[in-house]
Amino acid sequence: MPPGSVQPESPSETASKPLALSPPSHNARRVFDEAEESNLKDYLKKAADIYCELTPKEAANLTAGPDWFSGFPKRSPCLSIRTPQATSLSRATSLNKTNVDILFQNLSVLRNDVYNMEETGMTTVQRPYRIVA
Repeated sequence: MPPGSVQPESPSETASKPLALSPPSHNARRVFDEAEESNLKDYLKKAADIYCELTPKEAANLTAGPDWFSGFPKRSPCLSIRTPQATSLSRATSLNKTNVDILFQNLSVLRNDVYNMEETGMTTVQRPYRIVA
């Protein structure tokens, strides 16, 4: 083509043309197929249900690494990264059937004379890690 035969578009012509945007594709270069991601999702939910939660770092080590795992909760809206409520170790281990039965026996004897006297000013609660659930 001879020089000058192609006319550049004017700014008004360029501004009037709509841009064609395509939705993001999560299928491009997939590491795991749908069934494998579903199995992983079920495994992480089951681990959280039985109080054997995994931190995001542990879950990334189970999978294809932190880069892949960072997008996994976005593709799986039923999973999220949460911070569990802090509970002291003594309180968590004291909640068993024997202690609960004794508590209710004592409450039935006391009836209305119950006061909360546990305010010691000392904390025994540990700061929990974030988990995948």
